[in-house]
Amino acid sequence: MTTQAPLVSVVINNYNYGSFLMQAIESALNQTCPPLEVIVVDDGSTDVSRALLQGLKDNKVKVILKENGGQASAFNAGFQASQGELIAFLDSDDWWMPNKLEEVLRWHAFLKGDYALLQHNVLIFDEGDTYPAKQVMYSGNFFAHTIRTGELAYFLGSSSLVVPRDILAKIMPIPLSFRISADAYLTRTVYTYGNAYSIPTPLSYYRKHGGNAVLEKNVDHNKFHRETLFSCLNKFNDKRGIDYRYKTRDQICDADLHPSDFLMRFLLKKKFSEIVAKYNRVAFFGGGLHSRWFSKILNGYKNEHIVAVLDIDPPKEIFFDQPVIEARKWDASNADAIILSTNSMQDVLTERCRALYGNSIPLIDLYTDDLHW
Repeated sequence: MTTQAPLVSVVINNYNYGSFLMQAIESALNQTCPPLEVIVVDDGSTDVSRALLQGLKDNKVKVILKENGGQASAFNAGFQASQGELIAFLDSDDWWMPNKLEEVLRWHAFLKGDYALLQHNVLIFDEGDTYPAKQVMYSGNFFAHTIRTGELAYFLGSSSLVVPRDILAKIMPIPLSFRISADAYLTRTVYTYGNAYSIPTPLSYYRKHGGNAVLEKNVDHNKFHRETLFSCLNKFNDKRGIDYRYKTRDQICDADLHPSDFLMRFLLKKKFSEIVAKYNRVAFFGGGLHSRWFSKILNGYKNEHIVAVLDIDPPKEIFFDQPVIEARKWDASNADAIILSTNSMQDVLTERCRALYGNSIPLIDLYTDDLHW
C-alpha cells in the first residue's frame, strides 16, 4: 500500500462487553495496514470494561468515557474525536481479520475513492462454528433502487462499514433515539450521497451471543422500523428535499443491483466504455486467460472498437470474435491505444509493448489508469 493511502480512524463502541472488548481493540491495532487511531467509546459500562481501558498503554488508542446514551451517542462521540479520512466502525463484541484495512484500502484505490459506503462480508462466529453471513452480496445505487421499488436495502452491520469522512459529516450526528442499531440509520442516509459497494471477502467476525441487539427476541423490530428508523429517515429526506417516504419493512430485491462476485466485471465494463469513448479504436495485448475472461464480459460490443488482439506467441483461439495476431506483425497505427490484458503482469506487458512499438501509442492499464469511474 502506498503512502498516499487515506488515513483510517477506527471507532469502537462498547457497553458492558468487557469480556470481548480487548479482542476487538487488538484486532484493530494488529492490522497489516495499521490505522491512524483507534477510538474506543465506552457508553457508561458497569462491568470490567473501564478497568481494562485504563490499563491500555498504546498511544494509538484514544479512550472516551461517557454516560450511557446508546449506540448513536457513542458513534457521534467517536466521529467527533476522529481525524481520519476514512471512518471504520467496529462493535466491541466483534473482531477484524488482520488484513481487513489492507483490503479496504485496496478497494478504495480501485474505486478511486468514489463511493459513499464500503461494506464487506463477515463470518458468523456461533459457539465455535463459523460461516459467511451472506452467500451473495450486492453493490450499486441502493437508494435509487429503494425509490424504484419501495424496498429497504440490506446491510451487514457496524463492524463491516467504512465511510469516507466527508460523506459521514453530512449525516452526523445520528439521532439519539437510536439507542441500538444506529448503523441502520447511518447506512440508509449515507447511501443517498452515492453508491455502496460490497466486498465479498469476509474480513471480520460477528459474534453470536445472548446480548446481540439485532438478535434480541424481546426487541420489536417492526416497531423499531416504524417508529424510530422510518420516522428519522423521513425527517432526513425532508431536510435534504428528497421526495421519498419510507413506509414498509422489506429487504432488497437483488435483481436491480450488482452482485459483488460480479462487481469487478461491472466496473471493468464501465471503464472499458470510457476507454473507447476517449480512444475509439483499441487493441488488446495479451492472448491468455484474462482476454478470454474479458471477452465474455464484453460480449456484444461492436467489433469496430476492438481492432486487434495481440500476443507474442498467439494461441489459436478467438477473442472478441477475431483471431489473436502475432504482435510483431501488427502496425500500431491501426489503433489509438493498447489495453494491457492482465491484472498482474502490467510491467511485463508494458516492456514488451514498448520494445515493439516504442512510445507511439498509449498503453492502458485497466486496473490503475486514472480514468473516471
